[in-house]
Amino acid sequence: MRYRKGELYYSTDCGFEFPVPVSDTGDGIFLAEDKALTYMRWIRKQLENIKEGMQD
Repeated sequence: MRYRKGELYYSTDCGFEFPVPVSDTGDGIFLAEDKALTYMRWIRKQLENIKEGMQD
């Protein structure tokens, strides 16, 4: 979707948005569209951040 402050932002078909830190990508290839499974590492991190935010 966009790039901002060192992070690539993706959105799933259902509208869930999550960041992918460029510093965490190594030499990977990140397409504009890809399978969600490819991004599960970062999707899980975002879900965890949301859950922690709700507990605060």
